[in-house]
Amino acid sequence: MTVQATCDHEYTHESPEYVQFFLDGLQHMQPFTVVFRKQDGTQRKLTGTLDPNSTTRKQNVAIMCEDGLWKSFNINRVLWIGVE
Repeated sequence: MTVQATCDHEYTHESPEYVQFFLDGLQHMQPFTVVFRKQDGTQRKLTGTLDPNSTTRKQNVAIMCEDGLWKSFNINRVLWIGVE
């Protein structure tokens, strides 16, 4: 699992529409990385896969991280999303 409370790089904000477009294009169990701003203003980076039993058409998206733990992010707070 890749979780960082802070990130060294300053990212720009991704639109919720782009984030949804990206999530819709992922293959089944394809790992991806998302950097987002938490409610307290800090940045977090997560790497994992989408829940195959859930729809991604939500504001808060759950992902299973590499260590098997579930984490979530809000699509309105994404600074960067992609496949590394």
